[in-house]
Amino acid sequence: MNGYGVGFPKQAPRPPTKTPGPKQRNGIIVGVPSRLEMQALTLSVAMSTRRITYFSVSLFRLSTT
Repeated sequence: MNGYGVGFPKQAPRPPTKTPGPKQRNGIIVGVPSRLEMQALTLSVAMSTRRITYFSVSLFRLSTT
């Protein structure tokens, strides 16, 4: 318990300094992923956002008509 408590505060301030602002915006990316990983992540994010927008648009159309 004590060892864990001592080790935790040392590790806590490290992530914010390593990752600037835009990189930690998604919350998924920690550190510096490879280019392929970034491509896959951006693609999946784009797909999910597109799906959400489609869903919201269809909901909006249903509610208006």
